[in-house]
Amino acid sequence: MKRGHITNLLLLLLIIGLYFFVNYQPTPEKTQTGLSELTQQDIHTINIKRQNRSDIEIKKVDQNWQIIQPIQAKANDTRIKLILSLLSQPLHSQFEPTATTDLEEFELGPDSINLQLNQLMVKFGGIETLSRQRYIQSNNKIYLIADNIAPLLNSTVASFIDNRLIANSLKIKQLQLPTQSLELKNGHWQSDRSLSSDQLVTLIDAWQHAYAMQVLPISSDEINSLENKKVHISFEGEDNTMSLIVQTTERSVILINTDTKLAFHFPISTQSQLFPPAEPN
Repeated sequence: MKRGHITNLLLLLLIIGLYFFVNYQPTPEKTQTGLSELTQQDIHTINIKRQNRSDIEIKKVDQNWQIIQPIQAKANDTRIKLILSLLSQPLHSQFEPTATTDLEEFELGPDSINLQLNQLMVKFGGIETLSRQRYIQSNNKIYLIADNIAPLLNSTVASFIDNRLIANSLKIKQLQLPTQSLELKNGHWQSDRSLSSDQLVTLIDAWQHAYAMQVLPISSDEINSLENKKVHISFEGEDNTMSLIVQTTERSVILINTDTKLAFHFPISTQSQLFPPAEPN
């Protein structure tokens, strides 16, 4: 081959090499940005395990979250979303412990809170002194996260109960109070007491959207010992009637669902909204 051709070939190879050198971008290594590839929509079972306390089991049933153990009740959607936000929490200072790693140094011992999302296991440890972030252990690694979940996981099962007296899916069609009865007829509310149309709508709205300060389980024996002052509520498209026992104290109004055995605690100021005085016709 002639010397000129060899020179041209070498120059061509040099140009090609320089081109790839300038434009080459290495494929970035895939880094773990979350605990799992699972999304919040993928989760259907939540289990919370605490030392010397009953486990809490929550399941998605027909797209609604229900507490299964240790009681049965509708779960609070806001608190469920807070727990599931762990899946999208940024991870910091992740490392893999070795056989010589002292987990107690991170408060990741046997008495730690354990959270299970489907099959994903997460153990909650202590707070790192400088960053004030929390140690968690999952997938054989230890991470630091900005945590606002652990306090909820450490609370009682009552903290997970939905505070709504009536589910959004239920619409009142009849309301029987101790002093008056209301019924929806031909699209209009009617009462056996002297209430205006606006007063009737306001009263029904107060019951339809009643949101308790606190909801607590109550035993059958406690229910049987209470004064039998009741409210009965019927709903559109439902055969069953909700029966509530009414109890009042100096500070609160308590409505007790006799079927679910849950006591809904409202501030005493709610009494005038749920039980307005009415003169007979």
